[in-house]
Amino acid sequence: MPSGSNVRSLPRARDDPRTAALHATAACAGWAAGFATWMICEGGILDTTLLHQLPNGKRQAVTLFDCPFEQARERLERMEDNAQVSVLAYKDVVGLPSVRLDAIVLDVRSAASKALALTIAVPYRAAGGDTPFAVFRPCMLHPQRPGPMAQAVIAAGFFEGIDSYQPAGLLDKYLDTTA
Repeated sequence: MPSGSNVRSLPRARDDPRTAALHATAACAGWAAGFATWMICEGGILDTTLLHQLPNGKRQAVTLFDCPFEQARERLERMEDNAQVSVLAYKDVVGLPSVRLDAIVLDVRSAASKALALTIAVPYRAAGGDTPFAVFRPCMLHPQRPGPMAQAVIAAGFFEGIDSYQPAGLLDKYLDTTA
């Protein structure tokens, strides 16, 4: 996925309903990434969390303590609480070309289209000793190769979503471009 500074200058999503839905879905995923980053960088634990964007525009997060992962995935697919977008955020490991890293994984579903499903990973390095917490460039896991326009819309929405999470600027503050 292109870096935030490369896509923030793109024009807003077109009036096309499918493009607007993709942009809104990616923005919710970005907000969820901001939430998860904040949880981890503040020394907290990122438990499996279901995040929803509701019809009134409000966003909510529900931590799924003691919930088996398959049940969490079923809840994501059900789009609970009449959600417009639902995101299942959890920790996993991703392999980059030179290293395997811990990652925040975001499985994203949209009520606008059953076919609209995204999986985005935000690799990170946990703080330890003299090594500060850092996040690395987000990457698309699904779909693996979206078209150039779809990729631009997803990236623009995702980074707008991250910027909408308060406190703002978490990705810029912790971004390490070396991986």
